[in-house]
Amino acid sequence: MELDILGITLRWFHIFAAMALVGGALFQRLALIGPSSQLPEDVRQRLSDDIRRRWSKVVMLAILVLLVSGLINYILTIRPYTNNVDIFQSKYPTLKLPMTYHALFGVKFLIGLVIFFIASALSGRGRATAGIRNKGVGWLSFNLVLAVVLVAISGVMRSLHTGPNVNKVLKVLSTQSDAPPAPAPGGPAPAGTQPAAAGTAPASELPPLDLNIPDGGIPSGK
Repeated sequence: MELDILGITLRWFHIFAAMALVGGALFQRLALIGPSSQLPEDVRQRLSDDIRRRWSKVVMLAILVLLVSGLINYILTIRPYTNNVDIFQSKYPTLKLPMTYHALFGVKFLIGLVIFFIASALSGRGRATAGIRNKGVGWLSFNLVLAVVLVAISGVMRSLHTGPNVNKVLKVLSTQSDAPPAPAPGGPAPAGTQPAAAGTAPASELPPLDLNIPDGGIPSGK
């Protein structure tokens, strides 16, 4: 079994960075904000400043890892469908990712940028984003909702290029690519093949296989 070391490593980094960013926001919203609001104002402010100073470094690193790993993962995913590097793509160039995948990636990328901005504003100290920090509870809750939507979109995108959808197509292509060549007109059938039944068109006269995946992806049979 051949493993895609680069793809697996990038996916690990992508998941770990998302866990840190979303997990930290969830902890702040559910476990930190309530108890800290009961502290004296000066103590609460010092605690908030100390947390923000430490947390901002994690946020910046997580955003960098998510952007780099996410873009590279996207390129690695669409490359077989655009550059014909896959063995089946060289013979069946009409096999393509559904447009739904690219549309969802665009929506996911925009939502990700909004999440990154809000997370940066909440962990920053600039005057321009002070209004967001003053209403931190609401913005933090909104950011977590966006994160849930982004995870849902990621799950749908994943199902469009892995699992039953792709395996079903590759199985059909593999079977056809291993089929014996059609006999020459008027010539004998190749060894090991059965002559075509009466009334059946030879393989060379059959219509070409249409493998254009519709926008909804190939039915998985589930």
